[in-house]
Amino acid sequence: MFSSFRRQGSCIDCCGYFYVQSSHLIFSWKRRFFTLSNTSLSFYLDEYAFDSNKGALGRMTVCDTFRWNEINQGMILISIRGDVWKAYVEYPYAEKLFSELHHALVYRDSNSPVNERLSIEPILDKTRQSFVCSPLGGFQCEITGWMKKQNDFFFKKKWQSLYFVLVGDTISYFNMNLEGHRAKNTHRIRTADSTDRVENGIIFYLSNGKELVVQATCKSQRIEWLEYIKNKFS
Repeated sequence: MFSSFRRQGSCIDCCGYFYVQSSHLIFSWKRRFFTLSNTSLSFYLDEYAFDSNKGALGRMTVCDTFRWNEINQGMILISIRGDVWKAYVEYPYAEKLFSELHHALVYRDSNSPVNERLSIEPILDKTRQSFVCSPLGGFQCEITGWMKKQNDFFFKKKWQSLYFVLVGDTISYFNMNLEGHRAKNTHRIRTADSTDRVENGIIFYLSNGKELVVQATCKSQRIEWLEYIKNKFS
């Protein structure tokens, strides 16, 4: 995809584009070219800056990563020094980055001293409390698709098509399937089942005791989601 992948002896596991949140006065998203080598993540102005050996704009050794469920393709990266980066990944590169980071962190955790992780545990706890996020479990640990949900207007109930993303035990839904787009809402779920309240209906039982009813586009989609949840929560 990029010339860097074709370099002989390259030690880069993956590269591509993501958006990193700037903290200079006004928070804004900056599109940057990233490279990942094991748990070392660097970002550059663009791929040409990287290919011309210009210095990285930022670099961190990743200690832990979360999927940021409030943002489509969002992630929160935490360094071994306790630095926190908020980012979202462009679709062509998301699967590879999530997967490579997951495998690198699993290998690192099995071979690194326990006290290295304990030193940033307070930051990890604060991240879990401040954001709706899930442990990075690889891109394959999610299911997505368009389904319908009734809107929340009391006097005028209508079924609206939304893009649903289930990562771990957290379901999010969006107005559009666009990376960086903020979710309309997110919920922790306990389990799910079919319902006859609506054709091809799925009812999600939420951790707060409430229910979320959605309409799958077809019978096969409803079966796919229920089978996934059954295997995930069994």
